[in-house]
Amino acid sequence: MRHLTNALAWLNGFVILLLTAAVGYGVIMRFALNAPVTWTDGLAGYLLVAMVMLGAGDATRRGAHIEVDLLTSYLGARAKMVVRAVSLLAIAIFGAFMAYGAWGMLSFSYMVGLLSTGYMALPLWIPQSLMLVGMAVMTLTAIAGLGALWKAPSPPDAASGIRREGSE
Repeated sequence: MRHLTNALAWLNGFVILLLTAAVGYGVIMRFALNAPVTWTDGLAGYLLVAMVMLGAGDATRRGAHIEVDLLTSYLGARAKMVVRAVSLLAIAIFGAFMAYGAWGMLSFSYMVGLLSTGYMALPLWIPQSLMLVGMAVMTLTAIAGLGALWKAPSPPDAASGIRREGSE
């Protein structure tokens, strides 16, 4: 999973550069040259979606999603591990439902030939496929994280310092 999420992170860097260039071009054309272009706003929206979706798996792998650690900072190592497992399970379930929904949306859009509104008239299955890829990778990354937690040695008991049998 690391290679896949790293590749998507690099692709995401390229998307960020494209987004910056499109918005910069639109601003220069509109305000400096008084010749606004119509396609930059739509492209910026699609690139923003691509940025979020392509980064979802990498953020899951690195544990970079938003989390509230107000209470978990007071937990012991074993309890933190359980909270992390529940969090990864929730991410996997959410991602699977989102990927399933994205597949249904994408296949319907492709089947009936839906186009986006606005100046670009892009086939909607193209940006919707980014949601499918992003959510599928996020789901698989969360499942891989659960597998890594399962294989990890148990943390020592906070009170006794004793590890569970077979965890060494």
